[in-house]
Amino acid sequence: MKRIALSFIGKDRPGIIAGVSQALFESGCNIEDTTMTILEGQFAMILIATIPDSVGETRLREAFDRCKQRWGLNHFWNVLAGSVVRGEKHPPGSKTYIISVIGKDRTGIVYETSRILAKARLNITDLNCKILGQGDKAVFAMMLEVDVPKSFATKRLEPAWKKLKSKLKVDVHIKPIERLSL
Repeated sequence: MKRIALSFIGKDRPGIIAGVSQALFESGCNIEDTTMTILEGQFAMILIATIPDSVGETRLREAFDRCKQRWGLNHFWNVLAGSVVRGEKHPPGSKTYIISVIGKDRTGIVYETSRILAKARLNITDLNCKILGQGDKAVFAMMLEVDVPKSFATKRLEPAWKKLKSKLKVDVHIKPIERLSL
């Protein structure tokens, strides 16, 4: 079995997920991990799938080209090498925090926030942002899921958050979340 990382993007409309998953299913592929969303009217999907050795690249490209023709989806794929890491995406000895950053939309919010976390060597495991509303009342809202080692005191970030709030006129809230044990 080979593993691939695969992405699709195109104008959103009903049936895209069924069409892409059908192409993968009919090619004998198994979807193992995925995230899908709509970004300003554009459907975006990223997934990891396993492909049987008996399925050649030509067969897959033909299936994905049919998705492009039918749904207008551009696609990109990359064969993955190395061992498979399954299960919890958070490393042992870390705690998950949700950070929200909200304010008037302006250039640099994502960069400045992610720079603070990178400098502290904290890993962002998920990031979503949207502009809510229109015109003068529009608000930029960003939610980040971040791994924080249990030995890291989040209070160390307070001076950086204070500067961010002052510089970009945003509110920043950080809260630990509990992980479920299955």
